[in-house]
Amino acid sequence: MKTTRKYLALLFAVAFATALICLAPLRTALELNVCEGYELMKGLLFSIGKAGAMWNDQPPFHTSLLGILFRLFGPSAYVARLLQVAFAALLVWSLFKVMQEHSGLLGAAGGTILLVSTPPFIQLSCAVMLELPAMALAITSLLAWRRYVAGRSNLWLAASGSLMGFALQTKLTAALFLPVFLMEYLVWCSKAPIRLSEDNAERQPGARFINLKRQDVKSGIGRNLSRPPIIWLVSILTVVGLVYWISSERWDVFGNRIFPPERVLRMLIPVLTPADCYMRLRPCFLLLLG
Repeated sequence: MKTTRKYLALLFAVAFATALICLAPLRTALELNVCEGYELMKGLLFSIGKAGAMWNDQPPFHTSLLGILFRLFGPSAYVARLLQVAFAALLVWSLFKVMQEHSGLLGAAGGTILLVSTPPFIQLSCAVMLELPAMALAITSLLAWRRYVAGRSNLWLAASGSLMGFALQTKLTAALFLPVFLMEYLVWCSKAPIRLSEDNAERQPGARFINLKRQDVKSGIGRNLSRPPIIWLVSILTVVGLVYWISSERWDVFGNRIFPPERVLRMLIPVLTPADCYMRLRPCFLLLLG
């Protein structure tokens, strides 16, 4: 019984992915969403080395991954949709595990069934789009953070930051999950036992942790509370650097299109000619004169 509960999330994910592969029209040449052709064309251009010639307003990770798959298995919409199904299965598995920790097995099963039965989610799970992969990686990052909070090693913390980095490099809307991590961290800080300093540990043999009030925390006792966010942020930056190194050409296109030098300069140093000043102050003059 315990083994079944342990692998129930995996069974849900595999069953959902199998149903999509068998029942959804993944091999059709028709677009399943208006954005699908755009994402497929980006992956195709990347696979043939023409990434620098295209305009793109999204981070490069998903397109780079599509390009690698197209090089290995050939440019096909079916290959890209199978990747989307894999991300959907990852989202179902990680969301089930997170809900199971918060609401129990029954709540996780009910919430997962309601999610996978909605038509918009089924469409997102089949069509090649960026939203679902970004959400899947962000929720899996949250699950890894929960594993760290449960008392696991720092590897789970590094994995959480790395997955969040990949989520942000898939679509920047994954930043909407950052407040969730902030709340998780604040809750953990309020409940976590505070580690004793080395001197106090020597005075109290066998005492490794002690619960203290916030105002009783002295220098050296609560230093470990600041280490998790540092490791987490360093992991994110490491992934960003890795993606930049792998697809530097596409990153340059993304950066130059979103943040061109002239736009950044205009934001930092507003250029106002006398005519601009007159047009901006004219309503004030008319109001005073009228």
